[in-house]
Amino acid sequence: MTKLRSVSALVFVMACTESPDLDSELLAQDLGGTTGVVINEFTAGTSGKVELDTGGDTATDLSGWQVDDISGGYAPKSLPAGTTLAPGAYLVVGYAGVNHASVDQVRLLDNTGAVRDVQSNFYAGTSILGACFGRQPDGGAWATAALVCSFGG
Repeated sequence: MTKLRSVSALVFVMACTESPDLDSELLAQDLGGTTGVVINEFTAGTSGKVELDTGGDTATDLSGWQVDDISGGYAPKSLPAGTTLAPGAYLVVGYAGVNHASVDQVRLLDNTGAVRDVQSNFYAGTSILGACFGRQPDGGAWATAALVCSFGG
């Protein structure tokens, strides 16, 4: 059975970053959000992408929400006004701020700056460039190893 998803907005935001080492315990956090919007998949590096997913049953206004790496790292990238994520929909954000060659994280911040979801970049001593990390099934628990990206599929 194929799960049909719709795209409310497609945003491409590019940035570069260098990140200091982080506390691995902090990186293991998965805070999730009360709206049901989560980071579902991501790749790191200059052509990185972050997929946001919602399993909720109501639309979520993502105006002013941000995709970011570590706190104090590269500047977060804001989603534009009018960005709405429909129930069961996804949004792919081009974001090059997640480091592929050292410990980092990917974070989702709401329009007040509160962290709604955070995940380590899975760096373990070798580059993760080209690797995809995500939840299986969509919106579920994080897979423990790289997987094939579906970005919106």
